[in-house]
Amino acid sequence: MLDYAEITKCLLDSDGTTRDITFTPVEATGVRHFINAIRANYYATKASDANGNDVVSLFKTEWRDDTLSASEGYLHAVFEASEALIPVLQVFIDWPMENDRYGIELSFFPDDFDAKSFRVESFMGLIEAWCSVLGADDYFVRYENASWDWYDADGLGVIYTGGQMRTNKSD
Repeated sequence: MLDYAEITKCLLDSDGTTRDITFTPVEATGVRHFINAIRANYYATKASDANGNDVVSLFKTEWRDDTLSASEGYLHAVFEASEALIPVLQVFIDWPMENDRYGIELSFFPDDFDAKSFRVESFMGLIEAWCSVLGADDYFVRYENASWDWYDADGLGVIYTGGQMRTNKSD
């Protein structure tokens, strides 16, 4: 695993691409817990489905396990918060994945961070908390589209994984 200084450099690297956090597939209840949790600090400004329909209203009310009732689909939502570590957060929900689970990917632009006050430990703690809320087994923080193998911890452009972080904490 890269050290904290190298991780910080990668996260704040203003190269024009986003950084993506890809979680291993989760159950519908994990999606519900996550959406309801981020709604406590964020508000949805835009959202669309696979057909380009505006679905921002889905993110403005209590999320239920059956909110995504179609057998397959895709949602993209943009959330904003004035007092959050990641002030603009893009949320992608894709289904079905393996065993009818949901794919969750979060994206953000490095330029959205206040580089002077950014602390990688706070970032890592936030992502660990979201992984727990989702009930995901692991996650991968990477450069946008860097690794086409979603869950390849050694893939090109992977900055760090939750598994690597947890292993290093116990050392």
